[in-house]
Amino acid sequence: MMFRVLCKRLLPMMLAAGLLLTGCGGADDTDATVTTTGKENGTTSTTAASTAANGSEGSTTATDGDGSISTGGDSSVTSTTSTTKTTATTKPTTVAFKNALKNTVKGNFSTDPLQADGELYGEANRNQFHYSTKFGWGNDPNGLVYYDGEWHLFYQHNTESNYFGRCWWGHAVSKDLLHWEELAPALAPTDKYNIWSGSCVVDKNDTTGFFDGGSGLVAMFTYAETNNNQCQGIAYSKDKGRTWTMIEEPVLYTDGEQAFRDPKVFWHEESGKWIAIIAGGQVRIYSSPNLQDWTLECKPSIWTECPDMFKMKVEGTNETKWVISLAGKGFVVGDFDGKTFTPLTGSVMDEDSPDRYAGQTFFNAPNGRRIEMVWFGSWTYGTELATMLPGNAVYSLPVELSLVKNGNDYKIVRTPVKEIDALRGEKVFSAKNGYVKAGSANLFKDIAAKTLDIELTFVPKGDEVIGFKFRTGTDQEVVVSYDCSKNKLYVDRSKTVSKPKIKSFTRKYNTVIEPDANGEVTLRIMLDWNGVEIFANDGTVMSALLLPDKAADDVEFYVENGTAQIVSLDAWRVKSIWK
Repeated sequence: MMFRVLCKRLLPMMLAAGLLLTGCGGADDTDATVTTTGKENGTTSTTAASTAANGSEGSTTATDGDGSISTGGDSSVTSTTSTTKTTATTKPTTVAFKNALKNTVKGNFSTDPLQADGELYGEANRNQFHYSTKFGWGNDPNGLVYYDGEWHLFYQHNTESNYFGRCWWGHAVSKDLLHWEELAPALAPTDKYNIWSGSCVVDKNDTTGFFDGGSGLVAMFTYAETNNNQCQGIAYSKDKGRTWTMIEEPVLYTDGEQAFRDPKVFWHEESGKWIAIIAGGQVRIYSSPNLQDWTLECKPSIWTECPDMFKMKVEGTNETKWVISLAGKGFVVGDFDGKTFTPLTGSVMDEDSPDRYAGQTFFNAPNGRRIEMVWFGSWTYGTELATMLPGNAVYSLPVELSLVKNGNDYKIVRTPVKEIDALRGEKVFSAKNGYVKAGSANLFKDIAAKTLDIELTFVPKGDEVIGFKFRTGTDQEVVVSYDCSKNKLYVDRSKTVSKPKIKSFTRKYNTVIEPDANGEVTLRIMLDWNGVEIFANDGTVMSALLLPDKAADDVEFYVENGTAQIVSLDAWRVKSIWK
């Protein structure tokens, strides 16, 4: 366990250095039902979650010599043909387990004043329009799927503590991608295995034989033994994810490498098979007709964890390409024929963003939409937040992905889903076509706000710095700024941390945002109580958790070093998703 925690806390630095490790499961105060099917000697076994053994996760994986998450220098892959087969024919036995999360009202689980401040969903450090758990640690989003009118968000969740530990698959559902209902845990660790990250699909044609000719949900996830051996298991649900039947024995064992986790599964229409991309180390791609019998197809020269894989149309063309997502921190574009993935790019790494990781897209999203959510957190200081957050599991706003090409370069563009506009409340500011000089009066001097949705478009011309200071009014502030001389966007949260001080919060993050074809830069800033996400015109996203004083709610718009040409500036308050 300690090895895993140490590895996880070092993970952002290891990403930059090219060394990678991984992530880990439920929540609500109601009962859930889980069924486990044992296959040994034709017998059936059941396991209560309370008997689960502690385990550890986080083994270091190989990288290219330049120390980055990488693809091979050429477009070669290694093709293999080996098959692992399993069956699941014994009658399952159902066992009910009590959710470990018994106390969700503030004050019942902590004497820390930051956690005891406020009613449930109204605590000082509770985000108001980002989903978070009632209580407990959480990390990787798992099993994102749309089915029968509901968006399902599963995630790694320790229901017993705000610190990392034994994880379940937490579960929340939404009708609109905004308002989430936290349900009972979906999948529980057993006495033999921990349940780590994975994905969920809709088996609409009953390829598994689990649904009596109908359809249902199938989850594929990593079974992790206490000795850190990793293999893949499956479970299925006939009632929209409320109860699950777990196939107790793995359906896919490691091919010899210990780092073998985070399966992302999808249906490949052209070959008529399920495809699973599995990593933790080198990427491996498998195929299956029924989610139970798997054939290893290829091993591209790509290293990551929490992989995703999907086909996208290149915007403005008739061209389609396949994308392998590197934990939501980067991507590789290539071609895929159901057997071989041929990279067309190297690893393209995304912006310098402190709190975006383990991104996954929804399976079966309507109208061909490609929608992604990520863990709004970090292994670097996650445990330090345990006494500061009511629920130490926060997830990003959902974004819609598109693929653009400029010459030979590809870019994943992330845009907030259109549904988010429904959260806009009172419009508190609006101005167009003007100039603001350095030292001018604060345009937002009469606005006090802890949540804002801001759209700012300007023309960078010289050395001016254009920015906002949020959550001011005490000795704290959050600064979001753009330096026109460098074409760089900055996020500085160094003055927002209530004690104890978190060292990693002192860093000033930045990324390059070039003006668009009209010579303009557009920023959409989504400020929440406990975090900020900034979306730039080129599809870049920066996300940062915040820990400001409760009383700090002033806002300042400022310009330094000259005069800023403002095309438009609009701001709205944001409605709470909890009310």
